[in-house]
Amino acid sequence: KVASWPGNVTSWHSSPAALHDFASGADRLEVKSCATGLREHALRLEQLHEAPGGRTLIASLVVHEFDAGHSVADLCDVLLARFDGDIELTRRLETVVTQSLGREWREAATRRFDLDDARRGLRLYDAREVPTIPQPIPAEVKHVHFVVDLSTTSDLTLANARKCSRFFKAMLPDDE
Repeated sequence: KVASWPGNVTSWHSSPAALHDFASGADRLEVKSCATGLREHALRLEQLHEAPGGRTLIASLVVHEFDAGHSVADLCDVLLARFDGDIELTRRLETVVTQSLGREWREAATRRFDLDDARRGLRLYDAREVPTIPQPIPAEVKHVHFVVDLSTTSDLTLANARKCSRFFKAMLPDDE
């Protein structure tokens, strides 16, 4: 259960190339998922930087395919039902999902995931605690990408993550 889905959709990135998935003011939320069973995620170094006065959290989901599970289309239908016919929110959701899936839309239409399992496996990390590349990075080095294993990184409880700001309270589920 999430406090304010319409607000969450409006804070969703406008482009799949955006640095963070969700942003409001100086707060950022980057959502990562993996299907390997290992909590390893590809990051850009810039995704761990925080805006002055804000927080950046990384949401990590380990997902498992499940024939009787939910597809991306199923999840969109759940959200659309919450929009109560709001055309602008509907267009925004459809646009972001379409742009994000790109050429992989056919595969996404057939893959199904265990949603309850994903919810149970949700972990939240303060970007300041995520292992990273030693710094400073030389000015000549641009666009640092790396894979991080979060299995030994301390995570935030959902309750503590929700206390970080109004943005995170609205974005994150209110039950553990």
